[in-house]
Amino acid sequence: MTSSVTKTKTGKQISCKVHMLDDQDLPFHIDPKATGQDLLNTICNNIDLLERDYFGLEYLDSHRNVCWLESDKPILKQVSETKFSFCVKFYTPDPGQLEEEFT
Repeated sequence: MTSSVTKTKTGKQISCKVHMLDDQDLPFHIDPKATGQDLLNTICNNIDLLERDYFGLEYLDSHRNVCWLESDKPILKQVSETKFSFCVKFYTPDPGQLEEEFT
């Protein structure tokens, strides 16, 4: 595994890098037992995104295939590298139904 583990006041943390839609790479630190949903929530909180259902996280598996990170499973049971891409998962058929212009 190529992720780095750091020790903080609250215990061990895993360093993740997330490539955002605006081409930024943002670092995040998560609990080793965190699920995909935990990381997605952390990212959405960081960018003040309320309509989270349209987005997800992608990663490259060991065969270099692009896969969606499953939200209900621990991250470290799904990936060997903690590099992700924040992506649009669903497009709404009617953009007028979106509550926020930011989405």
